[in-house]
Amino acid sequence: MNMPSGSNDLRCPVCGGHMLEGRKSLFCENWRDGCGVRVWKESFGHKFSTEELGVLLAGKELGPLDLVSRAGRPFRATLRFEAADGKLRLIFADRKAAQPFCDDGAQPESA
Repeated sequence: MNMPSGSNDLRCPVCGGHMLEGRKSLFCENWRDGCGVRVWKESFGHKFSTEELGVLLAGKELGPLDLVSRAGRPFRATLRFEAADGKLRLIFADRKAAQPFCDDGAQPESA
């Protein structure tokens, strides 16, 4: 496993360790010590650049982006990485709150 080329400044938002590059994701160098931070290089049909991954790891919002659901439907949303639970949050322009991504690709129903 190597450091992402040209991006040795990418740091884990939880422990401050370097982010290492795997085949499909970046993960914290301290994973053996229990730091489980991992961010996928591709999600929602979008391949993230190193710069975009840096924005997400810094806790900033990325987008709006043209994305694709698991069902193949295009949609537009802004993304934010939540280091506390390791999930990408979808933020839609017509909704104020960030929506967690469901395993089946659908948005959670509003109460």
